Amino acid sequence: MKHLTVLILLLFSVNNLRAQTDEQIINEIFFDLFGFHEWSKDTLLIVEVKEKTILFEDSYSSDYIAGFLIPKNILYEWKKNIEEQIFLSEWNEKSLNNNIEIIGEDTIFVKKPVVKCLSENEMKKILVKNMVMEHPKLIYSLGNIIFDNSGEHAIFSLTRVSDSESASGHTVLIKKVFGKWVIITRFGYWMT
Repeated sequence: MKHLTVLILLLFSVNNLRAQTDEQIINEIFFDLFGFHEWSKDTLLIVEVKEKTILFEDSYSSDYIAGFLIPKNILYEWKKNIEEQIFLSEWNEKSLNNNIEIIGEDTIFVKKPVVKCLSENEMKKILVKNMVMEHPKLIYSLGNIIFDNSGEHAIFSLTRVSDSESASGHTVLIKKVFGKWVIITRFGYWMT
């Protein structure tokens, strides 16, 4: 019985090691996601509460998203998983600020901005200050990452706000290619 318990704990631990967190995925695609303009800054501001990812029906026709043929089963799985997503989960600032990447036997320190996760009050204060600033600070909001059942394709929302009256956003489609997450396309652009 003792050996069985140890075996079950080991299997559970190995399973957890293979699963990637949303923060690890964002770190993998960080530079492509935010672009040079943002990652050349010292600090990147992100709302700490994950927004709900939405797949707009009118943002694609049939099975095509931004020119890519998406199998119907993946679209169905995303829609189902969107309905089941957990609300009010938060980004882990410490994990988003992990600047060490291990590739094979090499350790590489990656230069990127410090990610600051903002509470709702902090965000409101910055947005008020932005109304009078010549160069307002951008605040990003990232949605829950929604996977298909295979865990190989995912989407999430990205919103950019500079003041309380204007915002823009889109949905990001990512795919796991040779064990690494890459951005395939962005679609469903909107602005206010």
